[in-house]
Amino acid sequence: MSQFIQNNIGLKEQHKNQNPLFEKTYIPPDYGERLISRVYPDGCLYYLNTNDNWNYISILKNEGLEDLKVVLIECCKVKNEIKADGNLKGVVIWKLQCESQINEIIIAGIPSVEYNLFQKIDDIINTKLQTIQKD
Repeated sequence: MSQFIQNNIGLKEQHKNQNPLFEKTYIPPDYGERLISRVYPDGCLYYLNTNDNWNYISILKNEGLEDLKVVLIECCKVKNEIKADGNLKGVVIWKLQCESQINEIIIAGIPSVEYNLFQKIDDIINTKLQTIQKD
């Protein structure tokens, strides 16, 4: 059974005992650090830094959060069937909160058409984040 990373260092208090909507781990093909991100039900986005502390990045606009939830419902229907081919460059592991369980989808290399749905998650995050004002 899959589970989310249990480390809660750096999370806001309200997120410490709450599951995120999803957790994404990108493992580069040849070198470099893994990149882990997650979004919570209120739209807060975090990245895990190399010291294993969660860093709050921003929050999704309401429209982005609603769009994300619609896409995640569809993503929960995707089966984890890795289709290996000759172009396996890097891996992305998606862990999704799907009703009462956590589904894990592993996408190796360049995603095939049925996994394009996961690109929509990144697109929503990249276009629907609120601007954070510096103190």
